[in-house]
Amino acid sequence: APNSASAFDMMDCTDANMMKANAVVDKMAAGEKKTMGMKEMTMAKEMMDKKDMAGCKMHMNKAMEMGMGMAK
Repeated sequence: APNSASAFDMMDCTDANMMKANAVVDKMAAGEKKTMGMKEMTMAKEMMDKKDMAGCKMHMNKAMEMGMGMAK
């Protein structure tokens, strides 16, 4: 798969995908984007706990975009 945001376009909210997204955020250089990515992952986990998969998916994908340098 190409290494672009489209490769992760709306990843489903699963434990495996959460681990992947977490790994991407963990690899980011320290700074504002990493902090924002970590916040998005925290929100994604909270949504997952509430069984809000649409919300979880949105936050997880935002974190992935930040981790891959796609966020503006």
